[in-house]
Amino acid sequence: MNKKALTVVLIIIGAVLAVSAAGYAGMSVGLSRMKAMEVGSVDLSLVPDGEHEGKFTDRRWSCSVRVTVAAHTIMHIEIIGGNLILGSGGSQTLIADIISEQTPAVDTVSGATVSSKALQKAVENALRGAITD
Repeated sequence: MNKKALTVVLIIIGAVLAVSAAGYAGMSVGLSRMKAMEVGSVDLSLVPDGEHEGKFTDRRWSCSVRVTVAAHTIMHIEIIGGNLILGSGGSQTLIADIISEQTPAVDTVSGATVSSKALQKAVENALRGAITD
C-alpha cells in the first residue's frame, strides 16, 4: 500500500471513530440527570374523577399517558404515546405497581431504565395537571 492510500485509510478510520464517539456522547447526554430525577407523590384527594392526560419529554425520552381516576383512586393507566423502551412487559409491571401503590413514586427495579422514569413522570404530570386551584 502506498503512502497516499495509507493516509486515506487512516483518515477514514479516524472519521468513523469520531462519528461513533459523537453518537455515543449524544446518546448519553442527560442520562445521569434522568436517572437522578425525583418522581413525586401526588395527593389523590385533590385529583378529580375522570381521565387525565399527561406527558413527559426530556431530550430523547418521552411518554404520554391517560390516567383514569375514580373516587380519588388511580384505576387505569394507558400509554398513549412516546418512545419508551421497556423490555419484557416492563411498562405493564410498572403500571401495575403505580396502581397498586397509588403513586407514581414507586421504587423501580435496580438498574431500571430512564424510560421507567419517563413513564412515572408522565403519570405524575397527568395527576398534577388535573388538580385545580
